[in-house]
Amino acid sequence: MMAEANWPVIASLVGGGAMGATLTAAVTSYRNRRQPIGFRVDVRSVFRQVRSDGNFSVTVGVSDGTSTLQYANLFVVTVELVNRGNRDFSNFQVGFTLAQGDEAILMETVTPDRHHISTVKIAPVPTATLSEIDVALAPFNRRDSYRHEIYVVAAGSEPGAISIGSPEAVVFKPMPTLVELAATAAKGVSLDFGPLKITLSK
Repeated sequence: MMAEANWPVIASLVGGGAMGATLTAAVTSYRNRRQPIGFRVDVRSVFRQVRSDGNFSVTVGVSDGTSTLQYANLFVVTVELVNRGNRDFSNFQVGFTLAQGDEAILMETVTPDRHHISTVKIAPVPTATLSEIDVALAPFNRRDSYRHEIYVVAAGSEPGAISIGSPEAVVFKPMPTLVELAATAAKGVSLDFGPLKITLSK
């Protein structure tokens, strides 16, 4: 009778242990998942070539203090990165790859404060343009954001899509662009922004 009376207790302990192991595995899996990095890409024209006929041509000149170079299609491509994961990075490596034919002539970074540093491995300059730019962000803690302004000479009428990559175990997830946010405000509809839902009305 005593052994029979203990079966419910034993079953409860076994069940509780199994549940605890399941919860522990779930928490560990969540913590070790590929960290989400939000990104936003906005493009604005510094100068766009206007073609009315074959005899009309305008360019913009960019000087580095020594020489002046002329460009017909110059844009500023702003790439913002936000750490939306649950992990702090003391040093985060990220790379930007421009579309084929596009070239970067300059890049500037806006950091949250003086304690956040963005280091460009090789910086583009007008006399040595780049299509691939590697950057180290130190640190890149949870909710930190860095904004990169890349001056791009487009091969076509506007820059192609920029690819963003990293050797870290992360996944890049798009965030609404400034144009999309403005359009949302004009329409007065809701927009998902990561874990939040923003509802704007006229």
